[in-house]
Amino acid sequence: MKRAFLFPIAATSLALLLAFASLHAGPSQAPLAGPDEAKAYSSSGKPNVIVIMTDDQSKKAFGPKIMPLTFKAIGPQAGGTLFTQGFAVPPLCCPSRAGFITGQYPHNHGVWQNNYALLEDKENVISTWLKLAGYRTALVGKYLNKYELAVTGDEEISPQIPLPPSYDYVYQTLTNGYRNYYVSVGGQRKRHGSAGTDYVTNVLNRKAVSFIKGHASGEHKDSPFFLYLAHFAPHPGKSDHPSCRGRGTADVMRQDWQEWGKKPVVLGANFNESDISDKPAPERGNPKLTAAEVERAKTRLRCARAAMAPVDRGVHDIVQTLRHHKILDDTVIFFVSDNGFFYGEHRILMGKNRPYREAMEVPFLAWVPSKWIGQDAPGRVDQPVGTIDLAPTILDLAGLGGWRPRAFDGMSLRPALEGRKLDREWLLFEQRKPCRKYSSVLDIATNTLYSVWFDRNPVAGKCQTVGRELYHLNSDPDQLHNQLTKLKGDPAVTNRKARQKAKRQLQQALRQCNRKRTAKARKRCRQAARRKIQRARKRAPAGVPDLIRAEVQRLEGLRLKLSSCSGEECRRPVKG
Repeated sequence: MKRAFLFPIAATSLALLLAFASLHAGPSQAPLAGPDEAKAYSSSGKPNVIVIMTDDQSKKAFGPKIMPLTFKAIGPQAGGTLFTQGFAVPPLCCPSRAGFITGQYPHNHGVWQNNYALLEDKENVISTWLKLAGYRTALVGKYLNKYELAVTGDEEISPQIPLPPSYDYVYQTLTNGYRNYYVSVGGQRKRHGSAGTDYVTNVLNRKAVSFIKGHASGEHKDSPFFLYLAHFAPHPGKSDHPSCRGRGTADVMRQDWQEWGKKPVVLGANFNESDISDKPAPERGNPKLTAAEVERAKTRLRCARAAMAPVDRGVHDIVQTLRHHKILDDTVIFFVSDNGFFYGEHRILMGKNRPYREAMEVPFLAWVPSKWIGQDAPGRVDQPVGTIDLAPTILDLAGLGGWRPRAFDGMSLRPALEGRKLDREWLLFEQRKPCRKYSSVLDIATNTLYSVWFDRNPVAGKCQTVGRELYHLNSDPDQLHNQLTKLKGDPAVTNRKARQKAKRQLQQALRQCNRKRTAKARKRCRQAARRKIQRARKRAPAGVPDLIRAEVQRLEGLRLKLSSCSGEECRRPVKG
């Protein structure tokens, strides 16, 4: 069947973006009035930018022991920066990736589910901004979920695929899989088979290195480049490997399984959690994992770690290529995952997209040479950061920090890279399908995570609240004790024990007063006893339920405000 392709109207969109840039240029930035002026403004003295994004990589599949080559190349000991509290905003593939390319929360960029068609203002993204600033741009790997269907308007296989916005070089994976998958090579469909040379991680590594080599020795070598390398690993995929075969496991190369297949796996205190009665209704029914499921979860994690070995080698090859062409110090590199993954924590056998740390927290590394920030970057940053911060950071490092092509909900991480505190108070996590699934806010000052769960009422058809959670992560990092379970019961009996204790103390004091010989002495004694008890009540701290109730009231108001925030108010809503 013949069909009309929905190719992006590049010239029109470019003109619109240039007009937008001219209207919204910051006070320190000259307006970008046209393509030539855009390149002249920023083609010199700008860093190359590489973003390496993995898919479903848990922090349990990350670290110097699991990815030694990566840490040796761009880790803290090599001059890189490890962000220990990196968050996927939110922890779901397509919304998180949309947050990276726009710097915005889902309620602003529009992608609540795994569907590229939902993205608003599709060409107003990081690749377009850098293209306007004189960068040569490259996409190697996955863009956003259901991209092909969105741009062709048809589920039939097409030999030609419209390119993602403003990319000069495209080697885009169109289907998920480690073998037997389709790619778009500059818009032309190509199929990879099941041979060892077709293993997707190795293919993408080769294409990334090839692009860097070609750029460093080609006609555009004097211009900076932007490379977005989006791996499929360690996402679950079809595998013929005898140990990693089955649903929910990554495919691996045999030599990597030989290294990781028998290594011990240590899972946290919330693995196969003994008591989940404090969890909201959607998770409270998770059954206890069987012995076979426990072993399966450990095997799946081993498979994920083995699947990261080729990614690790790829990072090494990229850095070596940059060093060989003497452009390593001219390049900034970010390594991050789109979301984490569950391996039996809270009895969740697999998946992501829940407001628990295993899904929300992700690997987050940055390599920023001192020439781009005027000093050595710290080896470690403990402040919470998110995937929505990548785009503002990249623009800032490229000298375009005053430009706001979108109202960024994220922020530049440059202050943290310079050893300073980030001016942020909150992070928001939200997802709906189509009824909002959950909405969570992280209070950075107290390291408290508050979540509200939703579901559609089967009778009325409207969204309704089905659960709430509150975790003080400093004292409960494994999210084992939902503080809101302390609010169960009649509010009228809040702090009843404290009141009863005060009443007993008063009764005891009054009995002592009755032993006084005169009525006047007894009266003075009773008055003194009552004043003493009243003062003690005033000095006594509020009961735990009272404190939690006040905290929930504050965080719920904040959550509602953040759910419609835009730009700076997303970071400091209280001050606004």
